[in-house]
Amino acid sequence: MRYPSKNELKMISRAGSALAVAWMALGQAQAGLITRTFDFTATAWFITPPVPPVATLVGSATVTFDTDDDSLATYTTGITLNSLNVALGSDVGFIYDPTGSLPGTGVETLFVGGIEGQVFGTFNTDDFAISIENPSSVMPMFSVALLSTPSATWRSEIGTVTATATAVPEPLTLALFGIGMVGLVVTRRRAVSSSNPGVAPSV
Repeated sequence: MRYPSKNELKMISRAGSALAVAWMALGQAQAGLITRTFDFTATAWFITPPVPPVATLVGSATVTFDTDDDSLATYTTGITLNSLNVALGSDVGFIYDPTGSLPGTGVETLFVGGIEGQVFGTFNTDDFAISIENPSSVMPMFSVALLSTPSATWRSEIGTVTATATAVPEPLTLALFGIGMVGLVVTRRRAVSSSNPGVAPSV
């Protein structure tokens, strides 16, 4: 049985230390990040006539939000509007409220919609907004939706929301991959040393 040389032990130690640091940093960076695709519908609109643009609002959005972020800021990055069956007169954005501190919420809430109406605000263009309760859970709930044109705004309290989680690399998975790579390097060095006793192996 051949034991690792001092150089090999140093290399393994350095690689292990680097992986440990990377693992902790990545774990901290990803601790609160959640990426989910929300498929939603809303129907039975209040305030008619006029007739709303669609009888049933249907859409899908993928949102990456931080459960540690309580700034209540409006974000236009970290969101992709996958589909929507009405016209949208502005960019799409979201607001994440982790504690339900905004009026009318009381629970963790994610607001998704056009930023022309400040996601939930005064609408004066083709716009929509949807409020999703408990968005970080496996069973988020539809709360309320708004739909607007330049001439009218409609509200719905009847709708559906389903969520699909998007997998992200876990720190443990990345660390195990790195350890495996170190093992391959050590194995290669041993193979080179065995076949060429007088030649120093290269990495």
